[in-house]
Amino acid sequence: MKNYEAMFIVRPDLNQEELDKTVKAIEEIVTSNKGKINDSLNWGKRQLSYKIGSHAEGAYQLVHFQIEPTAIKRLKEGYRLNEDIVRVLITKIEKS
Repeated sequence: MKNYEAMFIVRPDLNQEELDKTVKAIEEIVTSNKGKINDSLNWGKRQLSYKIGSHAEGAYQLVHFQIEPTAIKRLKEGYRLNEDIVRVLITKIEKS
């Protein structure tokens, strides 16, 4: 398994309960594809550099995880289906 990190921008208008549910859904997509969550950090709401749709700010969530590289495409498809996720960037982490 390889190490990855994913930065999510979630809709800023979600209350805490809805945000927790979205974060849990993010993590479940990884674990359902035989991945392992290493940690998940909430960075809070921040101003976006430019509007994404009608959103000028977003709630940021950083997730470090391990998964097989062949599962990344399935992860991206799963995240695209979640309407609460505005943007996601998945990056492979190289260990030296």
